[in-house]
Amino acid sequence: MLFATSLAFANLVGMEYETVAETAQGTTYRVYASFDNPTDELVAVYALETAPMVVGVSTSFYQDAVGANLAQTINPAFYAAFPTLQYDSWFTIGSEDSNGTSDVQQVGMDAYFSSFAAGDGFVVDTFVGGSWFLLPGQSADAVAGNDLRVLVGQFTTDGVVNLTMNFQWDNANADTFNAEALSLSFPEVPVPGCTNANADNFNPIANEDDGSCTFGGGLATGLSYDIVSSDPLGTGESTYRIYANFASSDVEVTAVYGTDSEPWSLVGEAGFYQDGVGGDFGGGINPLFFASFPSLEYDTWWTIGAEPGDDDGLNSAFDPALTAFSDWNNGGDFVVNTFIGGSIFIVPGNNGQGVPINGRVLLGQVTTSGTTDAVINVQFRDADQESFYASGMTLTFPVAGAGCNDPLACNYDENAEGDGDCIFAQEFYDCDGCLNDSDGDGVCDELEVNGCTDNASCNFDINATEEDGSCLQLDACGVCGGDNSSCSGCTNPAADNYDAGAIFDDGSCIISGCTNPAADNYNDEANLDDGTCIISGCTNPAADNYDADANNDDGSCIISGCTNPAADNYNADANNDDGSCVVSGCTNPNAQNYNPEANNDDGSCTGITGCTYAGADNYDAANTLEDGSCVFSGCTDVSAENYNPFANNDDGSCDFEPCSGGGCPYDSNGDGEIGSADLLDFLVAFGQACSDL
Repeated sequence: MLFATSLAFANLVGMEYETVAETAQGTTYRVYASFDNPTDELVAVYALETAPMVVGVSTSFYQDAVGANLAQTINPAFYAAFPTLQYDSWFTIGSEDSNGTSDVQQVGMDAYFSSFAAGDGFVVDTFVGGSWFLLPGQSADAVAGNDLRVLVGQFTTDGVVNLTMNFQWDNANADTFNAEALSLSFPEVPVPGCTNANADNFNPIANEDDGSCTFGGGLATGLSYDIVSSDPLGTGESTYRIYANFASSDVEVTAVYGTDSEPWSLVGEAGFYQDGVGGDFGGGINPLFFASFPSLEYDTWWTIGAEPGDDDGLNSAFDPALTAFSDWNNGGDFVVNTFIGGSIFIVPGNNGQGVPINGRVLLGQVTTSGTTDAVINVQFRDADQESFYASGMTLTFPVAGAGCNDPLACNYDENAEGDGDCIFAQEFYDCDGCLNDSDGDGVCDELEVNGCTDNASCNFDINATEEDGSCLQLDACGVCGGDNSSCSGCTNPAADNYDAGAIFDDGSCIISGCTNPAADNYNDEANLDDGTCIISGCTNPAADNYDADANNDDGSCIISGCTNPAADNYNADANNDDGSCVVSGCTNPNAQNYNPEANNDDGSCTGITGCTYAGADNYDAANTLEDGSCVFSGCTDVSAENYNPFANNDDGSCDFEPCSGGGCPYDSNGDGEIGSADLLDFLVAFGQACSDL
């Protein structure tokens, strides 16, 4: 059995493989996740954009005609009928066939499993990613057990397999852990190529990096280092310089940065030397102090192009929560890996310090006695000022036997064993820099570009390296070198024709709105009525207070009229009674159908009680029912000559002188006695007719 181990993460040791069989289908291997605790349980194999999964093969995987992508669906009972099925290639967590206890699920892997089923490898590096997984505590096969390993796949091939995987597992306390970027290649056959998964030309089957990695569209060719001095302090430490390499000198490094998804780190096997009077950045160190402080020359620092004594336009910004510099200044590792992260950067075109010299740009100096692993991300611009990113570039130094043994090279090392890392002077340069640099700005005379170099000017030329006096300033209208004539317009943001670019108001503003001061929504700034005025009032033309200008009835209308529903002229719309109601009916209080509300007698009275005797003082021809109220005036004194026995109202007419000569009112025959005719007339007067008295 062969064994391979990646970086150690908590209780997951790494990955290992073993050879299962040699057949006509190829060599069959099984791959395991290995642990150092028998109770550890593997629950997922996954991939993310920031943690890619690689399943690579130099030829192809054997996929049986009746095989499957997941082992749990393979029934070993079919091996007798289909013997090659047992050499199928598949993935799993623990179980090797359907007799196992694992019920593996997958998400996001369909397209990749389809490629795998066709015999090809795949790379999962999308934002969504993918995974095959188990529910914790579901399968005994997923627990490491006494052999301290869990099966994750079987691969049959006649080529070389290259795996990079990420695992999630639980310990006995159900605490969850993750291990990412665990890699394994088998069989152990060197496959040269670019092994950096962040590179443009990453080769997933390569297991031996040949230095061919390129980044940023092929313009960046990775990192390199030189030995500056061996044991300069007498402590066994050596000083190295780190460079970013480029395929063209017509580029400019503008930033070195790190975030949580693209960490920037310098991790050493031993501590880093930090001088007591040193600095974080090389350009800030004054070489005049080297005579007084000789060890300062070997301080550890970062830079973009500038070394001690150079003109340095470096700026920096870092997450306050980071301890990268405090750790580093105490000899520890430098790590930038938070969401905010940090960077060092320069103004493009400012002084040429980010332009490659002999194809490379200095990024830092390190003094240490051990091996150092660097992960660096660089932003740079090409000749067209398009930005590129070379992220995840890695470098491990020193490497035994590496270096350049060519005496003609700028980085000649007499102790080097090869010439693969040689750096030669390019056109216009020698090993120390420009052959001709009359103004000492670090840009070779032959490469100088005339133009405006003031980045505060409106015609600043990022490519210019030599100021030619052509710089211009913006006028008030924002026109480079203009006369402010192009920015007049409406400057009122509330106007319909507001011009955000206008600086000088030309009185042309148009503000639509209600221009009627009487309106509820009157806008005193509006100068164009848009018909939106709202005037509240009475909108009923029949109302006493009708407002012809109102377009919003506010319920204030006053309509005068008869509000009595019983009236002849009742007005249902009226809400103000004006006393005009006409109620027809019987107005006689003595009538049976007397209507006390009636103010217009319509002759309908019936059953009128009163005096019905025509001879009575109070006789009323309209009365139809006698009520005994008749009044008869006359002398009521029986001793009077003219006593009237029928009178019920003495009118003061009594005469006590004897009547004669027909003077007595009831003496019909002149004999001084009341005659019978007289009584007859009374009875007739009262409606009583008789033939004889």
